[in-house]
Amino acid sequence: MAGFDYSLAFMVPDAHRAEANRLACALGHDQLPGNTFSVGLSADGSEPATHWACHSWVQEIFIKTLFAAGEGHLPEVIWSDFELTEKEVFEILSKLVSSEPQTSFLDFNEWITSKNLMKIEPRVFNAVSPRSSTTDS
Repeated sequence: MAGFDYSLAFMVPDAHRAEANRLACALGHDQLPGNTFSVGLSADGSEPATHWACHSWVQEIFIKTLFAAGEGHLPEVIWSDFELTEKEVFEILSKLVSSEPQTSFLDFNEWITSKNLMKIEPRVFNAVSPRSSTTDS
């Protein structure tokens, strides 16, 4: 079996995130309900996310599958098992933006910046309340 030799990033508009996650499951890169597209993106890095992205190391066969799908040839998958139709798969693929496959690690931040987007950083809440110091004399 070939190794996972290609570094690849994908993004999809927010409106297609759920379907894209199910497509990732159908292609064997996640398990239902799927959370492959888990990096929220927006133009200024603030919520709400306008796009969702992911990065993965993939095999050459995965890249060939994507190219074949772009030419109208989907792999033999029971799409209904993933609550998808072939028409929906083609629609998702038409909305998907991918990086060029690389044999070295893709700089994900540089790639999303080239698309004029930024990561939405999770908010961190301070769970420690300040202590009040009162002393009795």
